[in-house]
Amino acid sequence: MEVQAGPRAETPLHYAWRILTACCALNGATLGIVINCKGLFFAPVCAELGCPVSALTAYTIFYGLSAVVMLLRADRILARYPIRWVLTLSLLVLCGATAAMGTFHSLPLWYAAGTVQGISGAFLLYIPVPMLINHWFSQRRGFALGMAATASGVLGAVINPVLSTVIATWGWRTAYVVQGGVAFALAAPFTLFVIVRRPEELGLVPYGRGTAKQRSRPSPVTAGCEGGRKKLLCCMLFAASFTFCATYAQHLANFAAASGWDGHIGAVMVSSCMVGNICAKAVLGVACDRWGGRRACLASLLLVMLGFLLLSGGAPWRGGLFFGAFLIGIDHANMTVLVPIAVGAVSTPETFDHRISRVTMATMLTSAFSATVIAAFYDFLGSYAVVFLLGAVLQILCMGLAVVLFQRT
Repeated sequence: MEVQAGPRAETPLHYAWRILTACCALNGATLGIVINCKGLFFAPVCAELGCPVSALTAYTIFYGLSAVVMLLRADRILARYPIRWVLTLSLLVLCGATAAMGTFHSLPLWYAAGTVQGISGAFLLYIPVPMLINHWFSQRRGFALGMAATASGVLGAVINPVLSTVIATWGWRTAYVVQGGVAFALAAPFTLFVIVRRPEELGLVPYGRGTAKQRSRPSPVTAGCEGGRKKLLCCMLFAASFTFCATYAQHLANFAAASGWDGHIGAVMVSSCMVGNICAKAVLGVACDRWGGRRACLASLLLVMLGFLLLSGGAPWRGGLFFGAFLIGIDHANMTVLVPIAVGAVSTPETFDHRISRVTMATMLTSAFSATVIAAFYDFLGSYAVVFLLGAVLQILCMGLAVVLFQRT
């Protein structure tokens, strides 16, 4: 029986919303559980192994470099092979490597696991979710990106105290196994049975395409969308700056310990960061749909800069620590919501998949060194104050880039 694409595309049960649910699960499992909570392990692992924080976090260099190499082919592989099998296999490898860290006793094994995580993460982090949403949503793209990104903050905020409790009760080795197992169990059913690359494969059209509302008023997110190579390079620098600043969240627990607070305060700071992540993502997507990327971006950057300035002063009271961490969490929203929107602002629908993969290369390359660079600054200076001031300066740089990227052409 022939599928009537037009009428189905306008029903409340459009398949795009199932795709969005799957994107939420994928983001929550990979970014929320595996990536955003790995900072909890730095202190206990270094204490047992007797190594500096910078030596352990060096495994993220191997992670980032291997991801960058794989990203040269990731968009082509995702287009050539069934996406559900590529994502499921990559998820199994990523979560398996995470769980395996609980059996390690020497740093070289972390470096090997980081390489494996980078290869699999190239297919899971940052590319599939914006790609799927770009294919499936013609309207409300900002909202969809915000909701999918919010899932990583929700899962991170929920699993963070759970993993902290597991570490305190049964040790970090058990916590690694729990981290990898829960992430895989959450996302695998969606990657196997729900995700479809394009609506045309089901005889559908993207959500909102062809409606009167869309014809009469183009989205402010995509207005003036085609830019040149210089804008793409600006977008890569834009994404790299966000990625570097997002890495600060992994150091909040260690920052609290270095400031003389107990482990519970550090865990609450990380949770506060995740709450800021959640709130900002939910608001940013809607704000971009309604008011445009530039105004939404500038407002969020000002808030993140305030958070960095607050923590650079030491925040000697608990409320200041938690509020500063909350504001820094907004940077995660910038990275996962505003970066895809910025890519859309300098791309056509036909070039989006390729360009988001190139921008993701910039984020992966930055993530390979950012945790180690921040740790090295701390090890050298013995304080996080100057490192947090660097984060504030980067927000000013991003403000200038936002003006360029989101200008109407």
